[in-house]
Parts: sequence; C-alpha cells; structure tokens
Amino acid sequence: MIWKLGEGEIGEITEGQGSLVFLTDSAHVEVALKQAGIVYEGEIRLEDIGFCKVETQQECVIGALCIPRLMDVLGSRYRILFFVNRKNVVIVDDHDIASRQIRRLQGSRQGDNKEKFLCNFLSQFIRRDLAILGQYERRLMHLEEEVSEGNIQDFQAQIMPLRRELLSLRGYYDEMMDMGKDLEENEGHFFAKKI
Repeated sequence: MIWKLGEGEIGEITEGQGSLVFLTDSAHVEVALKQAGIVYEGEIRLEDIGFCKVETQQECVIGALCIPRLMDVLGSRYRILFFVNRKNVVIVDDHDIASRQIRRLQGSRQGDNKEKFLCNFLSQFIRRDLAILGQYERRLMHLEEEVSEGNIQDFQAQIMPLRRELLSLRGYYDEMMDMGKDLEENEGHFFAKKI
C-alpha cells in the first residue's frame, strides 16, 4: 500500500507526488525500496530484530522496532523495520500492526510531512501504555496491602512475574527513548530542522 502524506492512500505513483509512505512485507521490500528511491545494501530479516534502534547510513535512516505485545509482555514481539530517505518512508511489517497505526493517522494533520508522520507513527505504539502501567501499579498496590496484612503466602510467586514484565517494558521504553534522541539528532540531515 502507498499513502501520500497529508492525503491518504493512492493507487499508483506519478511524478511530482511529494512524500510517500510505502507499507510492505518482507517478501516485497526490495520493490518498495526501489519505488521509494531508497538504496539499502543489507539483508532484511524481520525475525532477526531483537531491540529498537536507529541507524543512519549514507542514503537513508533505518529503524528497527521490537514491540512487546501488551497482553503478553514476555512473549513474542511485533517486529517492524522502517527506512527514510530525504523524501519517502518505507515500512516493512509482516503483521497488520503498522497498517492499523497508519490508518489511525489517516485524515488527520498528524501526517502532513514525513517528520510528523514518523513521530506520530512511533507514538501510536505507546499510546495505550499508560493504562497498562496503571494496571501494574494497581496489582503491586494490592500485593503490598496483602503483605502489610501478613498474607505473604505465594508473594514471591506473584511478584517475580510482575518484576520480569516491568523490567522488559523498561528496556523497551529505554530503547524507544534512545531511538527518539537519535532521530532528533538528525545525523544524516534526512529530516527538516523545523516541523
């Protein structure tokens, strides 16, 4: 699928169309990169993504997302790649999660240019997280009340999974913050200075 920033989905590419967002899967990524004018020599394997990061190359910025599933934080993760050159964005996703996030942005002023689009696209992945963290807080407060009342039976069995899940989420949020800082630095000047 191809979207023109600030407008919506388009059927085909024509000259002078402005910035576009290409959504593809790993089986068709080479075609999408070529259409977007992005040169990338590396191997593209979503299953190898283990964490969130951004890498600036000479011709583009490459971002890798390894997003925990909020209902199973310690389980498998969504894996997405994105490529950005001076004009276009290519998103590689073998699931439907990126498409859902893009559709949420469609028709709003949140995607007028590639800088706003990318910022809001990435923000979509953490939009529900405050509610989830609130649930963790309530569970921990309940455990704390139980302990203060002397009910310490199975405390370790209850607290250890929560601790592992929260540590996993913290690592993910640290990676996302580092990614945001790297994008903000704009090392290869792929983004406008002001949005």
